[in-house]
Amino acid sequence: MLDRAPYHLAVFDISMTRGGFDKRGLELLLDLYEHNRIDAMAVLVVSGYATVQAASAALGGHPNARLIQKEHFDNGTFLAAAQQLLQIAVPINLHLDVRWQRDGNNEASTANALHNLLIASKRITKKDEPALFERVTHEFDDLLARTFSDAERVVLTPMNPGKSGAGVVKARPFFEHGGGATVVLKFGDVDLLELENKNFDQYVHRYLGGGRFTSIHKRTHTWLLGGTCYSFLGADFVEFPTYYANATTAGVRSSLKTLFEDTCLNWYENATPLQLHDLGREYRESLGWKGVDWRERLQRLKKVQGGDSIEFTSLSKRRKFPNPLRVTSDQPIFCSAHEAITHGDLNANNIMVDRNGMCWLIDFFHTGPGHVLRDFVLLDCWIRWTMLSPAEATLDERLQMEEALLTASDDPSAAQLETQNEALRKAFEISLLIRSLASPYKRKRKDEIDDYALASIFYGVNVIRFLRLHELQREHAFLTAALTAERLRI
Repeated sequence: MLDRAPYHLAVFDISMTRGGFDKRGLELLLDLYEHNRIDAMAVLVVSGYATVQAASAALGGHPNARLIQKEHFDNGTFLAAAQQLLQIAVPINLHLDVRWQRDGNNEASTANALHNLLIASKRITKKDEPALFERVTHEFDDLLARTFSDAERVVLTPMNPGKSGAGVVKARPFFEHGGGATVVLKFGDVDLLELENKNFDQYVHRYLGGGRFTSIHKRTHTWLLGGTCYSFLGADFVEFPTYYANATTAGVRSSLKTLFEDTCLNWYENATPLQLHDLGREYRESLGWKGVDWRERLQRLKKVQGGDSIEFTSLSKRRKFPNPLRVTSDQPIFCSAHEAITHGDLNANNIMVDRNGMCWLIDFFHTGPGHVLRDFVLLDCWIRWTMLSPAEATLDERLQMEEALLTASDDPSAAQLETQNEALRKAFEISLLIRSLASPYKRKRKDEIDDYALASIFYGVNVIRFLRLHELQREHAFLTAALTAERLRI
């Protein structure tokens, strides 16, 4: 029954034998505790044989549980206890009015929000996993009813999901006297969300500063789904890609300077001394490459040809590059680097920007100690590869930008780009800024591999997995990796 549908209240008797005594009800309850199936509902233990020891074992100090002895039982007492316990343990509004609001090209519906969600290590779709998909759909409604238990209505706007297998939406609740502040609701596998919450408590809540650090407004969960509401002190916000498209270069530069030099400063300033790291293994593990067939993924880039050396047929001139898959194979790549707490997945979709141009972070599933430069490199790469739409720059223009950046890797201020393409220049100038902000944390030895450039190779290879990106953007990422490998001679 519990595998088919979620429940809100369970009533247990310790003994399940009429006229006798056993502990089968207690055994079932303890089994549910052991498998973490009990936190999502309230538990009433009703027994006439409840010794202090048995009752203590049944309740286990659990805040969602309560004991009623049959000797003192009557309907009124039972109903009052059940209602009070539900209000405390499982506050829920089963009459919540849920509305979806379309945003750009994102389809606004529960089915779309749940599509390809990672639940119990399985990607669920309505077509391939109809029973599980239906169960998760039901639990998503239940999760909303718990998260916004004090609201009358909630309006949901879809957002681009991250890579952790969870979903994310903007949610604005409406109460008796009007609309409340908009929050970001992240939802997904209950165990994965619990890990993200632990990361937030350990690495985010204690360190992020600047007066504009993200806070967790509420945490809820059902049987299979966890939900975390991120709030931004009531600020109106947009996703970074929307902000980037409409802001000036100067505005974006100012926002990112505050993000790295104020909000996240405590993370990077507490970096360890230079240590020898196998950055190859670190990036393969952090990006989840185990079992990935890279040859097959590369074949999906129809305009990339070759083996150990490759060509990009989208370029106007024929030119061979080393295949970066050689660099990112299972071999160790050692170099000196600093380690610090980092966000771990600082792509543009995980940054919100308020009306004052201040940045707020979400999605802390990958937050923790790691290569100090990984936030800088990922955001730098993400802006160049995805903020430039396919219509805004050809692969030739993108190659020109990448070559200009590589020629001044040690001194970003010396880089020059001759172009009339304003979108390309904007991406170039933002990249230079991020590299200058990263400079204090780069390795100092000149005879070792540039750890910033090495990280960009791994991210460039990783992007060919993202089939939702346009093929030109994936080509750009892979071209960056190939060009960087060529310049590093690795």
